[in-house]
Amino acid sequence: MNKFRFYYPKLNKKQKKFENMLIKLHNAKDEMNRLSLAQEALSFATYNGTGYFYSTQLEKFYTDLANKYDISSYYTKYKPYSFLHVMTTCYSTSGHTRVVERWIGQSGKEERHSVVLLNQEFECIPDLLKVNVKEKNGDFIVFNSDETQIKKALELRKIALNYEYVILHTHMDDPIATIAFGTSKFTRPVIFYNHADHMFWIGKSVADTVADLKGVTSITKSKRLIHNPYFLGIPLDNQVRIISKEEARKRLSLPLDKKIILTIGGGSKYFPIGEYDLSNAFVRILQKNKDAILYCIGPKINAAPWKRLNKTILERANFTGCIDYEKDYQIYLSACDLIIDSYPMPGYTVAVDAITHSVPFLSIDNTLGQLDFVTRTDGYCKNETELIQKACAVLNDDVYSNKIIKQEKDIFYEENSTAAFKSKLQKLIEITPKQHFVKNLENETEPLDIDDNSVIVDIMYRKPANFKVLIDETGICKKRQGVPYIFEVLTYVKSFGKVKKLKLFNIDIFTFCKKVRKRM
Repeated sequence: MNKFRFYYPKLNKKQKKFENMLIKLHNAKDEMNRLSLAQEALSFATYNGTGYFYSTQLEKFYTDLANKYDISSYYTKYKPYSFLHVMTTCYSTSGHTRVVERWIGQSGKEERHSVVLLNQEFECIPDLLKVNVKEKNGDFIVFNSDETQIKKALELRKIALNYEYVILHTHMDDPIATIAFGTSKFTRPVIFYNHADHMFWIGKSVADTVADLKGVTSITKSKRLIHNPYFLGIPLDNQVRIISKEEARKRLSLPLDKKIILTIGGGSKYFPIGEYDLSNAFVRILQKNKDAILYCIGPKINAAPWKRLNKTILERANFTGCIDYEKDYQIYLSACDLIIDSYPMPGYTVAVDAITHSVPFLSIDNTLGQLDFVTRTDGYCKNETELIQKACAVLNDDVYSNKIIKQEKDIFYEENSTAAFKSKLQKLIEITPKQHFVKNLENETEPLDIDDNSVIVDIMYRKPANFKVLIDETGICKKRQGVPYIFEVLTYVKSFGKVKKLKLFNIDIFTFCKKVRKRM
């Protein structure tokens, strides 16, 4: 269980740092400063392993804000069977957005489903998400990303009164929904979809029901003290377009005479921890199977662990980067012979996608667990050695390959078919309280054990991307992107008639915000 104990002392220091942030927040008086400090603490706990998976102090801070600010009226009528899905940001590539698309797509014809995006900024909105909302007679609402958290929260509160149920798919460090629904004056029930079970998140105090995507390995009860979560799982893609393996390979110009292994996930999901490095397994599988080639969707070739691969193996490894989900992604699924899960962070919607395309899926036992329909089959491997053995068997024995597929499909469709998911959604609605209730967590003590789960979170997010601000020749902000920790401020200068980018400086985002407030 404690494979990564050597890393624990670092996390003890981060835990103390987070607690010092909370003390600083408690002692601060100015509201603007407190908002900045709260967001800093919230983001730090989300992207660092601190042992905390929620914070009673931060929950109270945001619910206190919720009660401080009000709207003019709460007497808005709603249409029965109407649902508002609240997202921070949607993506063209990520299982996070696929869940919302499928949830809405599989809902009843009598239902109304709308989506509100709180901070979309520069991400492209997938066409399928907009189409599914339109078909369910819903509205697609995109907030101005430059508005304050308070203004967004109050606007969200007003919009949500038009719906019978609110469903949160928000980012872990996004407090807007907690501010919006942290008052007892708001009465619509709130369902929290726990898509980041392994990470710290805000929103426990406003969640009337927590819907988990994992059953057996969920830490909802042990780490967050939520005693009655509901196992909902991940919905099936019932719009999948399956084509033959030969046709898929022709479309993608892939070799017809090779065994194709696919692995899918963001680069951080593969980041090695000590000796636990999935690239070692890929090397041995390719060495044992001379007619096999590897395709990696998501990770970059110049990042760990891939940059450690030797030249011979790299010639048989192909890195596609991020690809369009609605187009090439599904064709790759149809084209491959085997899908190997990311490690140490597993991929949940990838597992679902593998099954819907009838491709054997192998995953290594890990601290964060996998979906139940994988852990109960031969596709779940105890260690790297077993993964290599089973991968070779799948690639060379059709009987064994079909056995894995049948096991995974039988269990999956039992729990996650369109009919099964609809039945679970109906049960979720039945057990959700009819009126919203805000929980007082002041007397609750968070479980704070440092463990391997905390280590994986810390490793995955220990190198956050820069938050870039590009400024054009006139001094106007041109583009922003990345995780909000560092501003990399650039400007443009003219040299010999040509315009060149010039880096001015790096600055911590929270320091930057404080300086801006002082000037104001």
